[in-house]
Amino acid sequence: MKDKEHILLLLQLVKFNGNINYLLELGYTHIQILNMLNIFNKKGIVINENDTFLLSSEGELYLNRLCKELKKRGLYKYLSPSFKNKIKKISINEIFIPLSFVRKKGLFSLSHENVKIDESSIDKEFPF
Repeated sequence: MKDKEHILLLLQLVKFNGNINYLLELGYTHIQILNMLNIFNKKGIVINENDTFLLSSEGELYLNRLCKELKKRGLYKYLSPSFKNKIKKISINEIFIPLSFVRKKGLFSLSHENVKIDESSIDKEFPF
């Protein structure tokens, strides 16, 4: 599944003349990216014109099939999310607390001893 998402990303980069730095950050080398583009060129998915790779009509159809297979709709047909920022799926019984929000020491130190109620602000008319 991850390979298909990377192929989708590469085809999106070709279609919109994107930057390959993101693929390099994912661990691909320039040679691997060029080899993938050459394979797509041999299959007729990508066309090399004037040292620029363009998506062919077969490539457009392949891109659309890949988007349907990966259930990418709307804006996600054209943009891919950052793979390094994806959070792994957790079970329904777990709670996710982002570390960037847990900075203060006293955040979890609230107890009944620390809580004080100003009784003068309580309305005496209500019996409950």
